[in-house]
Amino acid sequence: MGLTTIDFDTPVELPYFAPADQLPVPLPSFEEIKDSIKEMLVFGDNDRSIVRFGEHFVIKYGTGVKLIEGENMLFVRQNCTIPVPKLYAMYQIEDQNDDEEIVKINVIVTEYIHGKTIWDCLNQNGFTRGQEESVIAQLKAQFNELRSISPPSPSFYGVLARRPYEDPNWNIADRTGRGPFESANKFLDILFPKEHPTPCGRSSRINIQSCRTEFHHVSRAHINPVFTHADFHAQNVILREDGVPCLIDWERAAWYPAYWEYITSAPESSDLTTWHQRRWLTIVNGSLDKYEEEWAVLDKFWSDTVDQIVYS
Repeated sequence: MGLTTIDFDTPVELPYFAPADQLPVPLPSFEEIKDSIKEMLVFGDNDRSIVRFGEHFVIKYGTGVKLIEGENMLFVRQNCTIPVPKLYAMYQIEDQNDDEEIVKINVIVTEYIHGKTIWDCLNQNGFTRGQEESVIAQLKAQFNELRSISPPSPSFYGVLARRPYEDPNWNIADRTGRGPFESANKFLDILFPKEHPTPCGRSSRINIQSCRTEFHHVSRAHINPVFTHADFHAQNVILREDGVPCLIDWERAAWYPAYWEYITSAPESSDLTTWHQRRWLTIVNGSLDKYEEEWAVLDKFWSDTVDQIVYS
């Protein structure tokens, strides 16, 4: 099997398997993956499990696993040089759940990156000044290269193969409301909906529109779509044993407005009481172009207005 080429408009054909000569060892079967969960579980919930399998593989499987993550990894590896875990396999398989129902399970098998997450580093010994500066410089170069990947059209905001955004923070039941979009104003409709899915009073609606007006004013010069990881957090960066940071967890990656990477990565103001979050903010500020005005508006909106809506 040859290499699969990822383009803007066509989803990857399933099942996907990397060529045999690119595998470090033979792939495990689905039954072997399930059998390993008791000893090698990294994370698990009702619809998704993450398992380290031996020295070479990390495997995500479950009904809640998004196969777009594998497609994004292939796409990024083909279009820039930043370090991304290799994708070895991606497929669907039918299996029985705990209720003895037959469901479709999504499976992604990727390269295991030897190292520690930035979060683990900060929670253990932290970084020396030289180490922190090195990590920041490398991440800045990686994000600059990532943002240089052109969208399929100059005003495209969306996911590969022109699919809706996968961001779970948007409480929108109708997937058509998640794009893709051909303007930044349409993107803002997600952030500041005129009608929220939960009941809210007139004052909350006024707050939403007031925040939208303010956000539009401060962000109007930074609306160009750029390819964005969209889940840049300390737990999603592994510092390899050779000192190179490697971004993982690519399921939300897509073309977003230029400000999106920063405002979804910077900790909320209420979290900055801990040393670890303050050090993480230093890394974010050094690695990304800063959009502090946009962040301040949305930080206030998310912490105040959304709480009013959810608990009204």
